[in-house]
Amino acid sequence: MKQLFSLILLSFISISYINAQKHSVGISYDYIYDGGTTGFAMLAGASSYHHIKGNKIGLVYSYKLNDHFSLNSGLQYQQNWMQTRNISSTGELQTWDFKVETINVPFLLHANILKYLFAEAGPLLNFQTNAVDDYGTDQQSGIGFSLAAGIQYHYNQFRVLIKPESQIQSLIPFQKENYHSRIISNSISVALTYSF
Repeated sequence: MKQLFSLILLSFISISYINAQKHSVGISYDYIYDGGTTGFAMLAGASSYHHIKGNKIGLVYSYKLNDHFSLNSGLQYQQNWMQTRNISSTGELQTWDFKVETINVPFLLHANILKYLFAEAGPLLNFQTNAVDDYGTDQQSGIGFSLAAGIQYHYNQFRVLIKPESQIQSLIPFQKENYHSRIISNSISVALTYSF
């Protein structure tokens, strides 16, 4: 009877431990090193937008489906500093600096490849938090897309991830404009997560 009780108790502890390892939370930081805009249509005489700098900080949540796949979500605060360039009617080059701030909610499928590699992709909700600049891009609230691949290292319940990531905001905008401009950003992301 004692052995049966010990076996049942050990089974419960093992199952609890295995189930407890399905969730992980963490923090991330992205340095946005390149970016710009696309409108999917060329306009003669339209302003051009150039990336100056950017960053993104976030909270990460991951739910492990099995040893190969997990679903990632979270909350990200992103800042893009950009510059618009335009030729005036007098032929003078005019520049204007502006900033776009967004809150992003990603819904990514994370796939482990071998032991240390991974890829992830999926849609994200973008909500622009600052006012649209008159000389800036269109409203960036909408459904975007993210694509990344990188390396990861597990140590006990901790995991470190480093990945280059490409992201387009407002791929499907909530407020559609004619020739809607969408911000594209390329970044390097570092994240630290804890499994429980």
